[in-house]
Amino acid sequence: MPIYDGRKRQLKVPDDLRRVPAVLPRYMSTIPDYSLALVAYTASTYLPIAGARKNQVTANLNIHFAVVLYEPITADNPVDMDKPCAASSGKSKRAASSSKGKGNAKADESLGAEIDDAVSE
Repeated sequence: MPIYDGRKRQLKVPDDLRRVPAVLPRYMSTIPDYSLALVAYTASTYLPIAGARKNQVTANLNIHFAVVLYEPITADNPVDMDKPCAASSGKSKRAASSSKGKGNAKADESLGAEIDDAVSE
């Protein structure tokens, strides 16, 4: 399944979805945990005529491609301020206020805010 890099280019839906391979480069590394991705798939159903699922409606989910929209900011994945990225344009109020927290709760809250920012932009 091809995976494309959509971190630096905003897709125009639905037009760009029809031509993702032409407008986005391939994503060549491992996708980090907590990344945000768009997954393009088609769904279909059928009724088997034989076997264990005979006469039971069965669903097929056929994944066509994925687009990485955002990677979380971590020590292993720092923000490169020279490269524009929708998610690195600023902190939300929620992310700024989470700096008072401690431990994993702070990281989880900050990550949630970063994803909120990426999705809303």
